[in-house]
Amino acid sequence: GTRCLLARQSSFPKGMYSALAGFCDIGESVEETIRREVAEEVGLEVESLQYCASQHWPFPSGSLMIACHATVKPGQTEIQVNL
Repeated sequence: GTRCLLARQSSFPKGMYSALAGFCDIGESVEETIRREVAEEVGLEVESLQYCASQHWPFPSGSLMIACHATVKPGQTEIQVNL
């Protein structure tokens, strides 16, 4: 649609935002991880997702970052901030 959800940590400089992020649990697929992380962090239910890109992340112990675009179910407009 016409909206995009970004997040920020209180430690970020003013005006700095980030995509939602998290880690896969053991035995969890990328799709399951995205659905869980979005639900945990902002209380929204992911309807569909599409892989976008990946990048090696060397810190702290050599990880793989995977970027996806996700859409939420229609009518979901209220987020719940996980403090």
